[in-house]
Parts: sequence; structure tokens; C-alpha cells
Amino acid sequence: MSYGSSYSGAGARARATRVLTDPDVFFSTDLRSLGQPDSPLVAVVDDSYFARRVVVLGLARAGIEVADYGDGFEALDAWQSGKDAPPRVLLLDIGMPRLSGYEVARLIRSKEEFADTRIIMLSSYCGPLDRVRSKLVGACDFLAKPFAAPELVRRVRRALGLFDPGETWPE
Repeated sequence: MSYGSSYSGAGARARATRVLTDPDVFFSTDLRSLGQPDSPLVAVVDDSYFARRVVVLGLARAGIEVADYGDGFEALDAWQSGKDAPPRVLLLDIGMPRLSGYEVARLIRSKEEFADTRIIMLSSYCGPLDRVRSKLVGACDFLAKPFAAPELVRRVRRALGLFDPGETWPE
């Protein structure tokens, strides 16, 4: 069983990588052009409508297009059916009732189409065990709820490989 479709080829992936790593090109490029026309750069999966709206609006203000899904099954179905291609960054809520963020992360990590997808876990559960478990399922970052929009944008930019002026590289 395959989830979603892969990016449109090596040329598109090389172009996207060049845009993401070269600040001069990045700041003069429309972020929406990095993925397929039907694929946003970022996706959020959260059972809370309010939390999804906060993410979508916060990132939209920064010029980043976001697809949002109400649960893991809805997202997996969209990717499996080919309706949406895998996103570059996936924001996953841990505490969803039908399929947890951990389970979604485990499922997509087993698929080749998601090899380049960076996962940021979102949760109001922010203990050390939650952070460690997030790393174990393949997340690159963890953001505790509630969060401020500038912090969300900073974390997404970091997951895309972009750093703000004056920001140091992570250890």
C-alpha cells in the first residue's frame, strides 16, 4: 500500500533544495512553487479545529501555504489517494482520538514517499517522555501547546532548513 505520490522528479527536488539552501534565492522565491501544484509545503494534522486555524493563519501570515487535516485517517487518505502529495514539513498533534500523532508518524516513516518529510510534533503533553517518544518515531522537533505564531514560524523555517539572520545552527 502506497501513501500519496512522490515529487515530480529529481529536477524539481534539486530546484527546491537549491531554493531552500540559498538565502538570496529563497527570499526572492514564492514558497508555494517548491512543491507540486497540488501539494502545500506544510501540512498540519490536529483534531482541534481551533488549533489547526491557529497554525494555518500563523503560517499564512509568513507566506507559507498549509493543508490541514482533522485526523490522521483523513491525512493518510488524502496522501494515499494522490489528492495531496507528501508535505515537506508535517505538524502532528500527539493526542488525537482515532489515530495518535505517534501512530501517524510511525506509518509514514515506513513509506519511501515521506523520506524527506520533516515532522514537528505538537502537543499539550510536554513532558520529557513525550519529547523522547517523539524523537523515537522520527520527529525532528517538538512544540508545546499553547505556542506563539512567531515561534511556530521559526520552527517550521528551521525544519525547512532556513535560519533567520543572527540565528545559530542547532547543535
